Amino acid sequence: MDRRKNRRYDVDLFVSVELDKDRHNSSSRFASRTTNVSSGGAYIVADAPLKEGTPVQLELFLAVERLLSVIGEKQRVKVRVKGEVIRSGDYGMAVRFDRGYKFTTLSGKGESN
Repeated sequence: MDRRKNRRYDVDLFVSVELDKDRHNSSSRFASRTTNVSSGGAYIVADAPLKEGTPVQLELFLAVERLLSVIGEKQRVKVRVKGEVIRSGDYGMAVRFDRGYKFTTLSGKGESN
């Protein structure tokens, strides 16, 4: 039985993962891909998954044709969200999103939730 609250979508997105600066002296960032995303979180491929409980900040990059036609320009859109690693495995890690997130274009225009 699947206990998940949010529907997951199998989608391969580029993601930038940054460790929370409050807990680390220097900023640590790496790039990866998602295997699936929901409104509550994402599964991120990682050779060296972070430990459960690790706070992270993610930037998910969207390049969806329909979305591009809505904003009227050929720009990539990114979603910036904080979250926490809730599960680590051999191939990656599950991250649960915090409630606040921000959509922006790569040119910097955006809106928050």
